Amino acid sequence: MNTKLITLSDYRKNLSQYTREARKGNLLHIVMIHGKSVLEVRPARTEIYLESPTYQNEVWDSFDSPESLMKDLIKYHNVA
Repeated sequence: MNTKLITLSDYRKNLSQYTREARKGNLLHIVMIHGKSVLEVRPARTEIYLESPTYQNEVWDSFDSPESLMKDLIKYHNVA
């Protein structure tokens, strides 16, 4: 995976472009503020994408923790 350093202001201006680049080109973007890395933008694992009608219009903030989200994914979608 290739890596590209970008500034926060540039990332904010071109958010959709960097997201698309990360997904299509398997590219890792590291967002920098004052010379320090603060955020990584990388492609998501494809196995976590949900296409189930159960999750349409789901409010993802409603999960109490990442662990409860994963338990729900495993229970309803056989995602490990």
